[in-house]
Amino acid sequence: MVEARVTLPPIRGRILIVHEIMYIRHQIRQILLGAGVRDIVEPEPGGDAYVTLRKNPEGFALVIDDFDINPSGQYLLKMLRNDPGTPAVLKKIPFIMLLSNADPATVSDVMNSGASGILLKPFNGITLLKTVKRVLDKAV
Repeated sequence: MVEARVTLPPIRGRILIVHEIMYIRHQIRQILLGAGVRDIVEPEPGGDAYVTLRKNPEGFALVIDDFDINPSGQYLLKMLRNDPGTPAVLKKIPFIMLLSNADPATVSDVMNSGASGILLKPFNGITLLKTVKRVLDKAV
């Protein structure tokens, strides 16, 4: 059996995971912990991820959010990229959007809104880590 490994670049800051299903948040957290990431934040379901980011804008390195939650990940992405009150560092924060389907119109809209990457569900650990690595490598 061949073991596939993905080495993440050094991550300076927290990773924010936003998903209303605890199991999926836990799955993402466990994969990241296994890759050596230790600073992970999960706002409570229904909590305000934007407020969490605004409390310490310099302290975050990456957002992983779900398109289908309420409010949608697309809403948070547009707030970060377009709201005049958003700190400059958050306007450029790497952002991975989780999608349940690969509808071309949805993918196009998400990317045009400023997502750094897309991850289709269901995903596995290697796919998640490759996406995180690609997005963080581009952000440097």
